[in-house]
Amino acid sequence: NGGVVVLVLSKGPERYDVPKLAGLTLGEAEKKLTERTLVVGDVTREYSTTVPKDKVVSSSPKPGTEVRADAVVDLVVSKGLPPVEVPNVVGKSFDDASEQLAGLGLQIAQVAEKYQDGTAKGEVLSQTPGSGARVTKGSTVEVVVSLGPPLVEVPNVLRKSVDGARNTLED
Repeated sequence: NGGVVVLVLSKGPERYDVPKLAGLTLGEAEKKLTERTLVVGDVTREYSTTVPKDKVVSSSPKPGTEVRADAVVDLVVSKGLPPVEVPNVVGKSFDDASEQLAGLGLQIAQVAEKYQDGTAKGEVLSQTPGSGARVTKGSTVEVVVSLGPPLVEVPNVLRKSVDGARNTLED
């Protein structure tokens, strides 16, 4: 009678906030989860235009969500920039090819020039990688550009007849 009784009320199971993991490496994210007695669940990989390769894009449940100890947190990790399909630029002018590749986030590099019958000066003769290849944005497509038809030495036709000069020039 008249004594003091102290009661301790349970708050229920321990709860932990899911930490912010975006931008961390997978190892860093695992360490942060382990520190809070949370467990890494499924790790999926997807392309990202904003998050660098091998960094966490998102988690589920979302950061700030209260969960019980040993709760599973799934992670999405970046595979880097999505691949781009290289278009066929052979037969286009160097300027048109440059514009098309730049529109896809690709670079162009002229690696050689050569004379080619039946082509206009400045026309792309070949490309590496070829049409249909899948590369990451920022990759470089190397091209060989035409100098036009091969040049020929004009022979001296002075003092020849018209027919003789024509035959010499046509030869």
